[in-house]
Amino acid sequence: MIETAADRQAKAAEKVKADQKAAAEKLTTPQTSPPNSPYSGQSEEDEEVLKNLEKLKNRGKKPAAKKEEPKKPGPSKKGKEGRKWDLGGKAADAAVLDYSAASPDDSKITAETEEDKKFYEQNVSS
Repeated sequence: MIETAADRQAKAAEKVKADQKAAAEKLTTPQTSPPNSPYSGQSEEDEEVLKNLEKLKNRGKKPAAKKEEPKKPGPSKKGKEGRKWDLGGKAADAAVLDYSAASPDDSKITAETEEDKKFYEQNVSS
């Protein structure tokens, strides 16, 4: 039999109608299965497994930090600072604090130590 153009158009139209009818049936009658069956969408166990997988993925990552800028009190100096002693004194106080030079009171101290030495020699030697 020889196929004509009209026959081809009729077959194509029938095919289109059959496809539309099949698509409509799929939409109106969804396939459902009982809960917790292996063919259902997701069971409670699957949800738990998915949560655990998500935790495992995020284990090595740091938590998302908030993008708040820390408040700084002002410009701070970097590096070490010199120690400041409470009773450190100043360069002007150096003359008062210098005990290396002999003072007039030192002559009395040396005379007393000489007397002590003589007394010690007399008592201990005899």
